[in-house]
Amino acid sequence: MAVDQRFYRAAVPARLTELKDISGLQTQGLPDVSISGISVFEEAVQGELCFVDDVKLADKISARCAEGAVCLTTQAIAERVGGAEGVVLADRPRLAFFDLASQIFVPHGFTHTDQLADARIHETAEVHPSAIVSDGVAIGPGSRIGPFAVIEAGVQIGRDCVIGGSAQIGFSLIGNGVEIGSGARLGGAGFGLLPTTSGAKNTPHFGRVLVQDNVRIGVNSCIDRGVLSDTMIGENSKVDNLCHIGHNTRIGRNVVMAAFGGISGSVVIEDDVVMGGRVGIVDHVTIGKGAQLAADAAVFSDVPAGQTWAGSPARPLKQWQRETIWLRRRMQRKDKD
Repeated sequence: MAVDQRFYRAAVPARLTELKDISGLQTQGLPDVSISGISVFEEAVQGELCFVDDVKLADKISARCAEGAVCLTTQAIAERVGGAEGVVLADRPRLAFFDLASQIFVPHGFTHTDQLADARIHETAEVHPSAIVSDGVAIGPGSRIGPFAVIEAGVQIGRDCVIGGSAQIGFSLIGNGVEIGSGARLGGAGFGLLPTTSGAKNTPHFGRVLVQDNVRIGVNSCIDRGVLSDTMIGENSKVDNLCHIGHNTRIGRNVVMAAFGGISGSVVIEDDVVMGGRVGIVDHVTIGKGAQLAADAAVFSDVPAGQTWAGSPARPLKQWQRETIWLRRRMQRKDKD
């Protein structure tokens, strides 16, 4: 993964032996390798740091290390691999990975630094005097930034966008014709936790939010940036007020999401999906193209393309209707008895 240095200050290349105080890293025999980036295991290439804590992936570690990746893993998993160059031992590979990554990449945030160029604001853009625009920001022609909005370092905003008052945007690339409602929050860290001996620890995030052209994001909605990949919202999608979209989620084109919807992390929502109000979707599921989710649906599994689901847990609409009718009739008989 190429970490976007518009948003993160990078100390790369970094020598593994120079990074200190890493949770569970076994320093005996630690290779003096150079790390130039971080990545999920499946995509790691030359010089990138990754981790494996699932024994099912053990047979793939040698191939990944052959690509030049540096892989953190446990002693037990490493013994299955043999002597692959690039394998580094850690008691808790996931925790060690994020400790290392946090030393290599540090978020710029909204503060001004001497490492970023001044903001580039087109002469036809309108920025309210009370708004905060940080270094490295670019705002395209015809865009308008409302009162008390905060545009954090490195954010890129296209042409003819409207950013409502008190909105806050960080770690984001915004396309053209995008409308972001008042009080919306884009680019915050998602709800990821790492178990430690002293309790849960927040998972650092190194991704971005990508918003394509003609997207509408409603008032007081929140969209988390990715952990090791990007959160994405496709062209012409419409997100209502008071919605939440978790980290790493990918939303396709022409998706409609009504108010109070909540999408967990790493969800894939394909093109033309329509979601009613208060829909909730569990993490790591896929909603197929053209699917419809009725209001209050609680989705715990993949939804096939073109189907309409309802209920909690959500299931195909006709099945939900049959079950609801059966239950109502059953209760009516019981009342008569």
